[in-house]
Amino acid sequence: MNLPSGLYTELAATTDLTAYVNTRIYPMIAPQPAALPYIVYHKISDVRIHAMKEDVDLYHPRMQIATFSTSYLQAHQIADVVESTLKDFYGVLGSSDQPTVQRCFFDNETEFSTYDELTGKITFGVYQDYIIWHTTA
Repeated sequence: MNLPSGLYTELAATTDLTAYVNTRIYPMIAPQPAALPYIVYHKISDVRIHAMKEDVDLYHPRMQIATFSTSYLQAHQIADVVESTLKDFYGVLGSSDQPTVQRCFFDNETEFSTYDELTGKITFGVYQDYIIWHTTA
């Protein structure tokens, strides 16, 4: 059971999303040179819940999903599809051996751009943070 793996499986199974990025959904960092548009996801934090006698089987990591594109509008369109896929999601994330999500909360969104001086190209992007409450079973 692995939350990032389940997240990848869920995103890769979303046809509205793969219409934009195909299978270009990467953990941590995209291989270079990666064709645009693409998605990168990673865990920001994984705060644990503790109890005095025994810890509970409940987790709430913050996952960040970043969309990258050559177009400002397209970066936001892809981010919108990610949001519609994950916001308020509950159930099994990905496949049956993945975490059972109690609820996925959309927490934050910021945008960014980068300029490559060598190529003269601008990349636009959107960062989204999700808090995913889940158990291990």
